Amino acid sequence: MEDTAPAPPPHAGSTVRRIDTQSAPVILKVEDVALSFATGGLFDKQGRFDVLKGINLEVRRGETLGLVGESGCGKSTLARVIAGLIPATSGRVLLGDADMAHLDAAGWRETRRAVQLVFQDPFGSLNPRRRVGAIIGDPFRIHHVASGTDRKNRVQELMERVGLNPEHYNRFPSEFSGGQRQRIGIARALALNPGLIIFDEPVSALDVSIQAQVLNLMSKLQRELDLTYLFISHDLAVVRQVCNRIAVMNKGRIVELADAQAIYANPQDDYTRTLLAASVTPPPQHFARSRDLVQTIDWAAA
Repeated sequence: MEDTAPAPPPHAGSTVRRIDTQSAPVILKVEDVALSFATGGLFDKQGRFDVLKGINLEVRRGETLGLVGESGCGKSTLARVIAGLIPATSGRVLLGDADMAHLDAAGWRETRRAVQLVFQDPFGSLNPRRRVGAIIGDPFRIHHVASGTDRKNRVQELMERVGLNPEHYNRFPSEFSGGQRQRIGIARALALNPGLIIFDEPVSALDVSIQAQVLNLMSKLQRELDLTYLFISHDLAVVRQVCNRIAVMNKGRIVELADAQAIYANPQDDYTRTLLAASVTPPPQHFARSRDLVQTIDWAAA
């Protein structure tokens, strides 16, 4: 089964939702966050390996903040710290007014409702032995929000919202394409009306034509539901299409943070310029098998 939503026209331009990032309230604040792992002296004499090194950033309501950097720079690790899956060695993560380092059991439960993750691998992030209705309905079950017919109705509404056929409620993940599986992950993340959704490389495992469809869906949902995104990627060409601001990460540090257009027009850090130089060259068109795919490649690289 394949996605049927149309790909965007060539050079369609940015799909970024326009908001005032100066006046919008801050919903996430990361203050001087560091994370180290013990190595037993394997990598250095101190026996510690520094993964995150004094990270500072803010995410404002309704915006998409892009977090960009090459593989291994600490992007996904930072996402897991923000989501509360890994405790920081030092520094603070504030979700609203709540310091995640000092939450009690009730506070953690509320935090898990407020922050949701959409993972990179649409194949590995879904249990192949469970039906899609159960997968999307898990947040309702875990947090005792809905049950029985009410849960089924809510799950089918979510499936329809993300462009899936609600009648496929009882199918298994193997019966869906890669793009459709990522839509299932997005539906699951939407279930509890989170304050922040973290997208960790959400389109990097998809074909170029399907990437465009998923990015368009994300933009549509953000406009309709007033969502806030942290969008993690190694590809500045993709991030440019969906982000209001971009934070560039290198070797565990944020080396540049600015509005997306400012990053492209006047990058201040040498590493940012290196990433931009690597992202502006489109793939050779002779690899494309159809005119539509050529157009989609041009749009994604614009």
